[in-house]
Amino acid sequence: MNFEIVDNIMNINLDPTLTLALAGILLLVGYSVKKQVNALNKYCIPAPVIGGFIFMFITFIGHKTGAFKFNFENTFQSTFMLAFFYNCRTWCKYLIAKKRR
Repeated sequence: MNFEIVDNIMNINLDPTLTLALAGILLLVGYSVKKQVNALNKYCIPAPVIGGFIFMFITFIGHKTGAFKFNFENTFQSTFMLAFFYNCRTWCKYLIAKKRR
């Protein structure tokens, strides 16, 4: 991770390991917030969505104020997207097979 100032905006550059670590931390924050706010459980909002929204608000504030911006490496993006969609496919096939029984 390194910080550099370009045009009076602090750029926070994260390598693949720190990008993955930040995602994990945001996931844990999402779980923590979900436990504390009953409305999120009532409407079945998943913890990854909660953590993502928190990070979205942080980056939005940085963008609007012009104070900072994040730059990520997307080395793991295709691998994790493939795993996610394969998992969704497998889960749907399981539910369809279960329904036919």
